[in-house]
Amino acid sequence: MDKIETNKVSDKVKVIELENSFGVIFPADLEVYFLKENDRFTPSEEQIAKVEFEIDKQYLEAQRKFIYDQVYVRTSEVYGDQEIDKQKAYSDIMESVSKIAKRISKYDRQYVGYVENGKKIILINFIDFSKDPHNLKKDLANELIGGFHGWFQSNIITQNFYLKENKLSVY
Repeated sequence: MDKIETNKVSDKVKVIELENSFGVIFPADLEVYFLKENDRFTPSEEQIAKVEFEIDKQYLEAQRKFIYDQVYVRTSEVYGDQEIDKQKAYSDIMESVSKIAKRISKYDRQYVGYVENGKKIILINFIDFSKDPHNLKKDLANELIGGFHGWFQSNIITQNFYLKENKLSVY
């Protein structure tokens, strides 16, 4: 595997080699704009090992619950006034998600720990760098990678792992 450059942001960033990818554990003091109101913690390697074990078991189910909610529960919020065949929409999206689930071990990860309503949560960014038109892999250990539309929407998946509940969720 490639080498991941570190230390641009903090000497406390930890890069771990996973089976088919890299994981980056960010320290509690890394500024994350959308987590400013939350308490933060630095996930331990033991916590990340637990998360990784559960990803294999829970990833597809977490996605299934999210897609079901989007198609069947929040239909008007997601699709507006557009008429849709809910069963076909659900089936088509799940087909795509199932393909991603088979490759998720190859996605690099970024881990950020935070506390919300007393619950310790590890945010996981799954990033597919098989195509990297913005040359972002070099920043994997230096900043939380995110964006909207295009490559970002197609290649970054964010989920949360609730430590006490031992649960992976899109929410």
